[in-house]
Amino acid sequence: MQVSVRFAHHTFHYRLTLEADDLAVGHRTFVGANESIVTLVGRDYQVAVPAVFSHIHPDLHAVAIWYAIRPFVGRSLKLPFGVSVELAETMAVQFGVTFENVDTALQPRRRPTPSQTCLTFSGGLDSTAARLILPRDVPVFLLDRIPRVDPTEPRDADAVIDMVEARSLARTLQRDGYPIYIVHEDHESLMRPYPTWHSEMSLLAVLYLADTFGIGTWESGDVLDVYAWGGYHDGQVTEWRFRRNIQSFCTEPETSRGTAAAPSSGFSAIGRLGITRSSCCGGLSEMGTAAIVHASPYRGKTASCYFHTAPSQAYGCYCLKCDKCFRKLLLALILEDREVPSALIDGFLGHGHIREQFKAPYLSWHHCWFYIFQKIRCRHPFIHALQSQAQAGPDLGLLAQWYPPAAQQMDPGHRDTTVAAILTFVERMNPADIERLHGLCLPPLRAPGFSAAAAPIHHP
Repeated sequence: MQVSVRFAHHTFHYRLTLEADDLAVGHRTFVGANESIVTLVGRDYQVAVPAVFSHIHPDLHAVAIWYAIRPFVGRSLKLPFGVSVELAETMAVQFGVTFENVDTALQPRRRPTPSQTCLTFSGGLDSTAARLILPRDVPVFLLDRIPRVDPTEPRDADAVIDMVEARSLARTLQRDGYPIYIVHEDHESLMRPYPTWHSEMSLLAVLYLADTFGIGTWESGDVLDVYAWGGYHDGQVTEWRFRRNIQSFCTEPETSRGTAAAPSSGFSAIGRLGITRSSCCGGLSEMGTAAIVHASPYRGKTASCYFHTAPSQAYGCYCLKCDKCFRKLLLALILEDREVPSALIDGFLGHGHIREQFKAPYLSWHHCWFYIFQKIRCRHPFIHALQSQAQAGPDLGLLAQWYPPAAQQMDPGHRDTTVAAILTFVERMNPADIERLHGLCLPPLRAPGFSAAAAPIHHP
């Protein structure tokens, strides 16, 4: 793959030229995702950096380009600038990609001294909680999608992602004095299906802004759930067990239960660029991060997904049609100690893709649903059927607490202040809680007579 680069008005413009060994069809690295195949349909994309941007090391820039187009890159990547010998060797060994332009005089990008921590931000509950527990001066990077619409191509209105709510919350945080910086980009326009991420693309903002801010550590809102339980899965799950693996907190979170994220996800590449991962939320479950945001001024302002929604007085920023909003909204209503209207359950279950998820005995984010069904107040028969099963299982109330062993994977420079901030919102697990958590293996949940083809269970 050959890539030309032009920089003007704080925007990088990229043009791809394919070679014989490049791919027109590639694969996503997310395990358990709805789409595993992506097709290259475009040749141009752009990345707009904030005005504060000063420079980017060639190694950072090269990895950023490769990361954006990686499903389609064949054996080599030809760039109009050279990379260090060390990076070229790393990429060849780890990812099988040859960087043909190597600058033997270029020193690799090293961790700055002193260095700074950054946080990647999505506008959701988890990354907002991370913002609230980290020191106030930690810069926050939002990767904002530039929506692209092809008027000749019929598509559902929901298919075009425009991060209105996430952008709004970022501006609110800016007004409140938090350092928030936005990178706008449209690499998704290269691919179909559109829009989709083929990897954890929020890393792009870190790569582009690392030199401007002297970044040596990268934080995200990744929570205990993805490291120790698992999230979305491919339906082949046979058990749902807590896995005690602290070292994974700062390497590769799993995207499916029982199957690790692809080992070549790209996170490991940044270790060669002087950037290490840290995990301020690694000891908090979704229940914990929800509790933190619920107790903050940003309650009801987070966006759990990127579907368009007008914030409602009753519920806040929820689209009311995806499984993530279903889960996050029910957690919020549990925290508010509100009885959940049966009509709200019917509304979510009216969507076939949500009903489909409840066919499986082990749900995606099974432990979160288990907790929800134990704690929810709702008269809907669907909830009642699952609640009776969940309440017969192990009590998951401890998932609303902080898991102390995760402190090992926090940035030592702000570990004490971050732990103190967490404990102003949630309680610490005691040794007995920790031992019980380590041994948890959750039973399946079954909605009697419920299938993807059936209509939702209606209340009387």
